[in-house]
Amino acid sequence: CSDNVQAACAALAAFGALLVRLEMNEEEVKPDSSRLRVHIVGVMMAGLAHFEPEVHRTALMIFCRDVFGEQRIRLARRCSLFKKVCKKLLTVVSEQRGSEITFFNTAAMLNHLYRMIIECEVDIGPFAFPFPKAVAFFPGTFDPFSNGHKQIVTEILNRGFEVYLAIDEFSWSKRTQPKLLRRQIALMSVADSADVFLFPDDIPINIANPDDLSRLKSLFPGNEIYLVAGSDVIENASAYADPDLPGGAGYFNHILFKRSSGETPSD
Repeated sequence: CSDNVQAACAALAAFGALLVRLEMNEEEVKPDSSRLRVHIVGVMMAGLAHFEPEVHRTALMIFCRDVFGEQRIRLARRCSLFKKVCKKLLTVVSEQRGSEITFFNTAAMLNHLYRMIIECEVDIGPFAFPFPKAVAFFPGTFDPFSNGHKQIVTEILNRGFEVYLAIDEFSWSKRTQPKLLRRQIALMSVADSADVFLFPDDIPINIANPDDLSRLKSLFPGNEIYLVAGSDVIENASAYADPDLPGGAGYFNHILFKRSSGETPSD
């Protein structure tokens, strides 16, 4: 988390070496090593999302070359680790906008990853990924993404969801910071959290538009999709109001009321 590039890169190298050691000696480590692995991977992901390009490049090099390219780690072990981190790793990498050096570094490092994937598919077989979790679509301006937002995300994760943060272009009610800055802050804030992703920037979704909701559903075939919205949004956004409901209550208010009262909401 340091803004000192040399210190951050050195820390990443140390954590990378520790992860390699754990993966090489999987039978000899203590029972709580799984929790340590999760923590180390979280630190590495934070490095990938770092605002300094050199720190990002170092984290990617350690992940792809030093861990997934390490022949002393059993291939099955590397495949198992890849299945756990691949979606997070590739989505974080796709968010980085840098110089030509960053572009060519990314290409070279992903080549190490590609070779490991081919080796796994040839020697072990196709990857078997777990059944997708229910999706929580969480839009907002996030100006900026705060600890309060992260606590909400953590609570949603604890309920068994994948969370997708959609960063709004602007706010009708306040002057926001530039979108890319807000997106970068959100990315750094959730980089160490598994199953939390930034929704693609080139797919605009307005949850008040039925066509956009249909499009959102089509992007996650086989998943249940839930919308996350603050009570202030539900109460104040006229676009969600349904005049046919008693008292002019909003559609989402109606759904939330029925769930809180123990009733089953209709379609």
